[in-house]
Amino acid sequence: MTLNQVRRVVTGQSPDGKGMFTHVETVEPCELNVNPNQVVDSMRYWAIWSWQETPTLPFHHSGAAPWSDKMRRDPGEALIVISEFAPKFGVEMTPQVVLEPSAEVTGTPDENNISRGGIPDPRTAMHFSDTVDVWWVISGEITILSDDGAEVTIRQGDVLVENGARHSWENRSDEPCVVGSISFGTVRRD
Repeated sequence: MTLNQVRRVVTGQSPDGKGMFTHVETVEPCELNVNPNQVVDSMRYWAIWSWQETPTLPFHHSGAAPWSDKMRRDPGEALIVISEFAPKFGVEMTPQVVLEPSAEVTGTPDENNISRGGIPDPRTAMHFSDTVDVWWVISGEITILSDDGAEVTIRQGDVLVENGARHSWENRSDEPCVVGSISFGTVRRD
């Protein structure tokens, strides 16, 4: 299934306490080409909603949907995204034999808000972030590889809870894989 349209539907409360819809709108996709030299490594994502701090209720937000495009999530921040991984995403660029991270992706966060490991290792695509991510498969399937060499393929109806561990993604099928996710910023203790 390829997504043609994604809508953002958000509820809230009016000033007099009645439940209402604050947003019903189409969300435009963003294209992300992980490896510009290989067309198959592209993915699209739809930015649904983000919080810069834990929300309080009653909630009423009018105007543009809140969104932050920074890669790092600070504690209390959250991000909701729909992603579509192209067929063969990660397969061509991720040698399954090489699972050690390169030195350039093990540093500390830089001033551009990239968390440690937030930029995928160019050899393995392994990465991590200081987040707890909950992923659910809407259609298709995708394989998650961990840097201990293990892998699991998740399919429609499966849910992955990614607790900041180093991992990479491969869509080994001939169909797109569509997933929903919410990421929660957290603290990593070294």
